Amino acid sequence: MSDAIKNASHPFAKQSPIFRHAYCKGLILSILANKALPKATRMEQSAKALQQISANLAIQPSEGFDAYLQNIATTDIEQILSKLHNTLNDKVSPIAFLYEVAFLQPTSFRTDTAFQDVWKHFAGVLKLPANEITDLWNACQTLANCQFPPLDISLLSWLCGACGISWAEIAALFAGESDLKENITIMLAGGVPLELAWCPAGVFQMGSPANEAEREDDELQHQVKISKGYWMGIYPVTQRQYKAVMGNNPSNYDGFDSHPVENVSWFDAKAFCKKALKDAQNVPEGAVFDLPTEAQWEYACRAGTTTTFHFGNEFNGSQANCDGTRPYGTKQAGPNIDCTCNVGSYAPNAWGLYDMHGNVWEWCNDWYGAYDNGFVSDPQGAASGTQHSERGGSWRNAAKRCRAAIRRKSEPDQIYDNLGFRVILTIKEA
Repeated sequence: MSDAIKNASHPFAKQSPIFRHAYCKGLILSILANKALPKATRMEQSAKALQQISANLAIQPSEGFDAYLQNIATTDIEQILSKLHNTLNDKVSPIAFLYEVAFLQPTSFRTDTAFQDVWKHFAGVLKLPANEITDLWNACQTLANCQFPPLDISLLSWLCGACGISWAEIAALFAGESDLKENITIMLAGGVPLELAWCPAGVFQMGSPANEAEREDDELQHQVKISKGYWMGIYPVTQRQYKAVMGNNPSNYDGFDSHPVENVSWFDAKAFCKKALKDAQNVPEGAVFDLPTEAQWEYACRAGTTTTFHFGNEFNGSQANCDGTRPYGTKQAGPNIDCTCNVGSYAPNAWGLYDMHGNVWEWCNDWYGAYDNGFVSDPQGAASGTQHSERGGSWRNAAKRCRAAIRRKSEPDQIYDNLGFRVILTIKEA
């Protein structure tokens, strides 16, 4: 590792900041992938490497890829292949070339059979199974047509499996966060646990693309930056958790401790957030509970994915609790249990969050309003209004109403037997 970092005469070091940026991230990934070292050692070395590379190559690891996208059409295929060979000869990890080549080749070359064969040869050096090499190739083909940052985030999301490092840890490292946050468990009144997963800072495409089937008019796709990470409840708040804090259970489907609480207004959800930490234990200093903004909710739901649902583009009630007799993206109908169910009954997303699609709609903090057209940092919703936003869909809804981009709104005192909430936890700055 140290030789590669110190070698400022490496071919990548002589190239533009664009090339150097790719080299930087590729090298970090090569360190993370070195499973011969303990995970803690890899993370420590990676953090040091980021600082050293930044100094030696005069770049910032968090630079964007906009210049990549602007210059990609002028890139020469022979130059790319030559650099891959040079990198091999210098014994830098194959992940570095896979990462770089995914960004550098012009669209026209991605369909060239010879180029595909060379690319897959380098992928083979990683000793990945043939099906994973194909999956990576197909992912890069699709993602290379996206604008930064979904391309960057999604490729890292795929690579984290090969590196043995969680997506959140990689994202936090590249986002420049000084400390990697672990998931935490707050003990509510009576010793009732509330588990929260870390959602790292990042940038994503909020809303739905114009060609997404069944999209609605209020889903304008736009780029959003989440500037600070936060913890989010891994489940919607359950009946047991709500009773522990508020002393009552308003749910229509009451008597099921592990079902999400429902029949709660926006005011009820906010009251829970205000009261929950008063008698709780294992609470970080400065911690504050609240409802997520719509942007925080969708960012956490997608967890680095760009598909209609975090699990893909098809949904029929087998992947989460919805009316599966009205499927999406497939003609195959699925189950419809016609009520709420235990939280965590289905697989989580990449960040360990359950029930982000279906089961119950979830209140958000925002007043409902039209999205801004263009890049936005930490949007808080409309400045005022009469209705608050809800996200996620529910057991009662067709699959199309459970998409990651779907929005619903209700007056803050309204209650429904398919409407609940989940909390986020942030640390208040001193």
